[in-house]
Amino acid sequence: MQSSPIMGRKRKFEVKTITHPSGEVSYEAYGRVGSAKEPTRKRFESWEEANAFKDVLETRHMSALGNRKAVYTSLTDAETADAEAALKALRSHIEGKSLSWAVHKLFENYNPSIAEYPLSKAIEEFKTAKEDRSERQKRDYKNLLESLLELCEELKGHKVAVHQVTTKHIQAFLAKRNLKEGKSKNNVVSNLGAFFRWCAHNERQYLPKASIPTDDIEREPVKKPRREILTATQAAELMEYAENFRGGVLVNFVATALFAGIRPDVEGELADQGLDPKTNELFNLERGTIEITADNSKTGDFRDVEIQPALRSFYESYPLSRHPIVPRIPSSSNAKDQRSYLRYLLKKFREGCPFKIPHDGLRHSFCSYHVKISKSMAETAQQAGDNEATIRKHYLRRVADNQVEPFWAIRPTKAATT
Repeated sequence: MQSSPIMGRKRKFEVKTITHPSGEVSYEAYGRVGSAKEPTRKRFESWEEANAFKDVLETRHMSALGNRKAVYTSLTDAETADAEAALKALRSHIEGKSLSWAVHKLFENYNPSIAEYPLSKAIEEFKTAKEDRSERQKRDYKNLLESLLELCEELKGHKVAVHQVTTKHIQAFLAKRNLKEGKSKNNVVSNLGAFFRWCAHNERQYLPKASIPTDDIEREPVKKPRREILTATQAAELMEYAENFRGGVLVNFVATALFAGIRPDVEGELADQGLDPKTNELFNLERGTIEITADNSKTGDFRDVEIQPALRSFYESYPLSRHPIVPRIPSSSNAKDQRSYLRYLLKKFREGCPFKIPHDGLRHSFCSYHVKISKSMAETAQQAGDNEATIRKHYLRRVADNQVEPFWAIRPTKAATT
């Protein structure tokens, strides 16, 4: 039996990406319905709209084939085709749910004032709105949101509006970052949530408040381990190793963390101020303090950290003018900047260290030993840029009496040679 022209061959329905000479991109839904000699083509600005119309074309084609049950309905042919296309799209994403369920969900979340607002533009506005935050916080938001934007546009293949970011995008983003600690994951989710809540605010309404994509992300249970510290013997051994590591290139970096509790990493409490040329301004040996600016402090508060005799002895033996906190790049290095050079040095330093340095162990050691000599949780909290509750919980009574004097008596074992 000869097949009808309508049923003769499988029809192809697809969405094509069209790149125009101007660089603009549009999306064309394409397909030949029934026995039509010419295909139906229609262009849209977004892939989602084009894909939805493609589904409508397929439904119309099935209708033309007669592959449907006879029902009495008040819907027009176009409305029937649209309903079938919507049901098909629903089944491809969520199983076991009806079209009426999807409509009710739409009513719950639909807000006619929601704008098709570009994610990239919202991120720039958010960064401007947070200009009063510390440099560290601004840097964290910038890196996080720009990475999210890059991933969303990569997954969708086109520019993305704020309301198009879904929980699945956030999950993919977290998976790509491969965060091993639950606390780190929770911090990322919190920062992203702050951005999306800002977008959903009544002043902006870039997405519905009920559709904030981070709200459905489960937080990781965080079991806080006991904060590890160094013994006085380990501290002395570490400083001697630092003196002998590549001519003492990291000796002041390590000493500042161990004897002042400062986070001198590349995005820490010294940050750019730990680089030249502000060393003389911030490290005042005559006054006996190190200035931590509000911009770089983790808490956003200014503080002066006292230079203890142990730390002063290293600064005097290894002058900051020749041994800066963040080492200068030697002419023989291929490092692109001081930050990347510091990361390289720290990696090599850890690899050769005679024992494993606990995470944040130098700062934890400072807090534990300082509260013993100051006998004041308030003073230690002020020096460390922390609060008394944290000092009481993590650092009080961590150090034996016979360890205190040997720790603060540590001094350089030799003078600098360069």
